[in-house]
Amino acid sequence: MRIRRTVPAASLKTRQPVDLQANASAAMAAAAFLLWTWALSRITPTQVAVYVNLNPIVAALLGIALLGERRSPMFVLGFAAVVGGVLLVNWPGTRRN
Repeated sequence: MRIRRTVPAASLKTRQPVDLQANASAAMAAAAFLLWTWALSRITPTQVAVYVNLNPIVAALLGIALLGERRSPMFVLGFAAVVGGVLLVNWPGTRRN
């Protein structure tokens, strides 16, 4: 009995963008991890944790810039809320004892 080789549903041509996206995602995750550890070596973990809130903002801005995604009023409101929150937490103020 001979075993027939089957062709996968997705050919190599259609899988190529998926492979590219997977590789780009892995590279960006590695870059984010390196930046995270670099930031931890410079400032306190509490301060670094505040900047985690900027990750979705950067992703959305890259989506707009690179993929042509549309901006909505809710995006602008969310963007302002996140950036305002990060600024508020890091705003220099008087220290209480």
